[in-house]
This record gives sequence, structure tokens and C-alpha cells, in this order.
Amino acid sequence: MQNFTLRFKGKVFYLFALALFFGPLSSFGQQCATPDSDQSYCYLETVSDLRFSGGTNTAVFETADSNEPINGNELLTDGENYFIGSTTENCTRVEITVAVNAVAAPTNTVTNSAAGFTVTPCESSNFNGNDLLELFEDAPAGYTIQIYTDQFGDSTISDNSVTLTDGNSYFVGFSPNDTDDCPSRRVAVGIDVVSASAPTADSPQVFCEGATVGDLTATSNEDNFQAFRWYRSADGGTPLADDVQLVDGEDYFVSQIVNERGSIFPPCESDRTPVIVEVVAFDAGANVAETICQDDLQARLNGGESPTALFLSLVDGRSLPSNVTFNPTIASLANDYNSNPIQTFTTNAIFTTDDGCEDDVELALTV
Repeated sequence: MQNFTLRFKGKVFYLFALALFFGPLSSFGQQCATPDSDQSYCYLETVSDLRFSGGTNTAVFETADSNEPINGNELLTDGENYFIGSTTENCTRVEITVAVNAVAAPTNTVTNSAAGFTVTPCESSNFNGNDLLELFEDAPAGYTIQIYTDQFGDSTISDNSVTLTDGNSYFVGFSPNDTDDCPSRRVAVGIDVVSASAPTADSPQVFCEGATVGDLTATSNEDNFQAFRWYRSADGGTPLADDVQLVDGEDYFVSQIVNERGSIFPPCESDRTPVIVEVVAFDAGANVAETICQDDLQARLNGGESPTALFLSLVDGRSLPSNVTFNPTIASLANDYNSNPIQTFTTNAIFTTDDGCEDDVELALTV
């Protein structure tokens, strides 16, 4: 009787031990949660939007055995595998594969694609949201085109008529009118406003008679400088042609044209810089023709007067600059005189002022 009792008690102990061993194994084999059959999501939905039921202290992991849960604010990735587990329970993680849906991003006329780009409008254009949307295709049926202030958030600009901020980035996408539809991905647009500074120019600028607008000078420090434009007024009016003759004492105004290479926008024109113009009036006087006897001419030359001084004596009494050249030269006339002294010797005396203004006088001396 005692041996039977001992054997019976041994079996009870054995069965109790099996129950303890298989009990935890049964619990470990349970899934941490039950995923929904539909794992299709919209663009901009996040890990926290994953659909599943059941489980205790559930969390989403990157792999079947990783320790750190994925942040719930992370956007879902199309075709990605996620693992639903628990932070406290010993359960089997459930692997799910998600499909992320989005309508095509807007196509723009700048790159003729849905790629991001930068616009370079002129500061004076006050480029706004409406101007930006004109660079995109219309929204498809059931959608509205929107300008967002960030790539993934819900914040849109409050008023499309407000000038966009230089240096900021904006994001253009299609927003569904029905919340059951998915939005599009967004196109990033940088705003790089062209602020063309007024050119620098010396004032006054001094010219000789006959100078034109094309003789005016200015300086640009802009990398994308194209041209200067000269006006008669500080505002308004049309640019002056290069061949317009300058008027003494008048004010002229210069702007510069700056254009970003490859930009779809028209060139930018700067403010205008004033320039005062002074036109120097220089007249060397009328032509001169005189006659001299050969004996008198020879006596003056023998007395030490040079041929140049002899010709310049024809304009004695005129206030003329000392810078003078002759055409033909005095030397060639002297050679002609030595060959045949009895004739008329003619040259153009060209006088040049300190300002560079020139005028000529024809000098004719008949011997």
C-alpha cells in the first residue's frame, strides 16, 4: 500500500510539473495583436494610424526582434513591413505590409515635372500665392490645389494674395475635397527674390558737344547684370536710345537690368540713380586763308620762327588750347615748300581741350 501511494503521488507531482512547463509556452505562442485585413493607407498617415485590435501595451517595431518601438509620428512608407508587438507582454509580434496611396503630385511649368524648384521673382513684382499657383496645372476633379508652409503638416498659407517671403520654402499639393480620398505628395518651391540694387554712377559727367546717351557711364555689382537703361526722369517714361544727344545741365537717370539665367521670370529693373550732365561747348573758330610774300615768309623763317608757329599765327587772338595737331603735318608742308614755294599750303589744325573736346580750323597760306 505504501509503494502504490508513493507511485501515485509521483504521478501527481509529474502532471503538476508538466502543467507549469506548458502553461507559459501556450501564453508565449499568442499573437500580440490582430491586424485588420485592410492595410492600405493614405499618404501622410503615420505609424500611429496602423489598424489592429487586441493586445496589451502594444507598440510597432521595425523588425521582429528590435527593442526600440517606432515613433508614432513617423510617416508610413509604401511597401514597408512593420511588426506589432508589446512593450510588456511575451507575445509573438505580427508582421504587416502596408500600401500607401497618393494621387500624383502637381506638375509645374518651370521644370515641366513634379520636381521641386526655385522661383526668382523681382522684388517689385510682390510675388504671391496666386502667382505661384499659376505655375502649376489645375487640380483634378474632387481636389483643391493648396500651398502649405511645411512638407508634411496641415498648415496652409492664410491668404494667397499675400506676398510670399523671400528665403522661405513652400509646398504645393492637391488636397482631397472628400476625406476618404488620399492627398498628393507635395512639390517644394523655394522663394529667392531678386532685389536689384540701383547702379552707381559718377555725377556730374562732363562731355563734349555731340555726346550722346551711349557715352554716359555707370557701374553694376550684380552677378546677373544685363544692361543699363537711361531715362529723363526718376520715375516713369521710356528708356532713351543710345544715339540721343545729351543736353548741357540736364539730369539723367540710370537703372540696371538684372536677370537670373534660365529664369522663367522677366528681367528685374532696379531703382534709378541720377546723373547731372555738363556739355562743354568748344569752337576753335572760323577757317583762315591768308596770302604772304615769299620774301616776308623766308625772312620770318630765317629769323627763327618755326613753320608751326607761322601757321598758328593765322589764329592769333583766339583763346585756343595748346594741344594741337595738323593734318597734313607741318613737316610734309615744309617739304612741299622746299620743292615748290610758290603755291597754297593747306592744313587742318585740330585743337583738343583738357576735357578731350576737339575742333578743327582749316589754315590756308598762299605764298
